Amino acid sequence: MKRYSEAQIVEFLKAIDRNLSSKQEIIIIGGTAATLAYKFKEATQDIDTANSVEKLKSAIKKAAKETGFDIPVSKSGVFDAPYDYESRLVPYGVKLFRNLSVKVPEAIDLIMMKMMRLEAHDLSAIKQIIAEKSVTADKLLKRFTSEMDHVTKTRSDVEFNFLAMIEDCFGAAAKNKCATNLLRNK
Repeated sequence: MKRYSEAQIVEFLKAIDRNLSSKQEIIIIGGTAATLAYKFKEATQDIDTANSVEKLKSAIKKAAKETGFDIPVSKSGVFDAPYDYESRLVPYGVKLFRNLSVKVPEAIDLIMMKMMRLEAHDLSAIKQIIAEKSVTADKLLKRFTSEMDHVTKTRSDVEFNFLAMIEDCFGAAAKNKCATNLLRNK
């Protein structure tokens, strides 16, 4: 599957905006959100959203034709996010669009979402977001313990991913501190 750069994604979103006749919102999650808002440089192959893109279908088709970028855009079937992540969404490119309101998860919420799968590209995105926004292990632990107890994976799998992410991003001492804290909260 073809991969698209940040510039190509922005050009595509602008073309969608040009083809809209009314105000519409798109909540972009995953790697595309990391690329747009947090300077993640790896190209992405699609645009995953947290909301329906049904009202955008016609504009998406026209944008693909205009730009030559046939970027798949669809609502993610399943994604786990912290409670109330919607209240912390961050606007993206406000001055770039007339009718399209583009929003992405704030940094820690996106890290929690990427941590759920924790494949190599997810970890790369997480590291970039941490560097870009100076996110600390303590802030991640706080969001994890207060807002990630409802996810679809088993708790042990989620905690394993969380601790693996902490160790990879902050080192063994931070992982041990978080593990101790998680044990205390059981």
